Amino acid sequence: MKNASAHAKRLASLLKSARSVVADRGEPDATPKVSDDPVTRIVMSFLEWNSTVKAAEAAHGRLMAVLVDNNDLRVSHPTQLISLIGPRYPQVDERCARLHDVLQTIFEREHLVSLAALETKSKKDVRSYLESLPGMLPYVSAQVLLISFGGHAVPVDDTLLSLLASQGVVEEGMSVEEAAGFLEKQIRADETVDAHLALRAWADENFDKATAKPARADTNGKAAKSAAKTAAKSGTKSEAKKPAAAKPAKKAPTTDAKKPAATDAKGETKSKAKTQPKTAPMAKAPTSASKGIARHR
Repeated sequence: MKNASAHAKRLASLLKSARSVVADRGEPDATPKVSDDPVTRIVMSFLEWNSTVKAAEAAHGRLMAVLVDNNDLRVSHPTQLISLIGPRYPQVDERCARLHDVLQTIFEREHLVSLAALETKSKKDVRSYLESLPGMLPYVSAQVLLISFGGHAVPVDDTLLSLLASQGVVEEGMSVEEAAGFLEKQIRADETVDAHLALRAWADENFDKATAKPARADTNGKAAKSAAKTAAKSGTKSEAKKPAAAKPAKKAPTTDAKKPAATDAKGETKSKAKTQPKTAPMAKAPTSASKGIARHR
């Protein structure tokens, strides 16, 4: 990460202000009040992911009001879990499908819905086990490792990542895994739980801000285009309703008398040559010789 020292200073300042949020609440622990069972922690972490602690507690309460235990949760179809949690819960379809896959895989590996076998494993092995579960999320595996097994991990979900980027604590475009790795390097192992609870409380306080959909840059452009199209359509309709302008009347064709008569090569009028009848040739006057003949007869 570029300028890691500057980002580290911003993180220290943020943690100081975030801890004050927890102090103002008057609660030493911002996590849901549930048992220390790792599987139950998995369930709670899935409900917290990209949501809030308060919403997760309420959702877990709705589940347990109908279901018996975590095994009953495992055998329930995701659609049933969705109906119990509420269809408007953030990313509820993906959340329930992933949770079902994780619980089912634990049962197939352990032959019961329990992670008691991990208690004797190293923190590294526990991390590997959790991350290998199909459907597992980085936020969930990190929180279970931190809270249930005392490992060094900082849970980061999309909501917290967005808020950290807005404060300049992490760089824009970083992944959840990259941001979590940076935080783990900056926060000491013995302070990780305290830091996580502070960041969790701060993220809950700013959840609406983090999840608000930003206005698209081209919204005004689209609105302008839409308005232009509407105006064009209305203009076309109005023009269609207007009576068409009267066209000037065509001039009557001129008669042959007004038109100049066409002439032939000799300059004589063609029309006259066609219309005037030919006259018979006049008889020639009798000559004196012819007169004598007539007298003789």
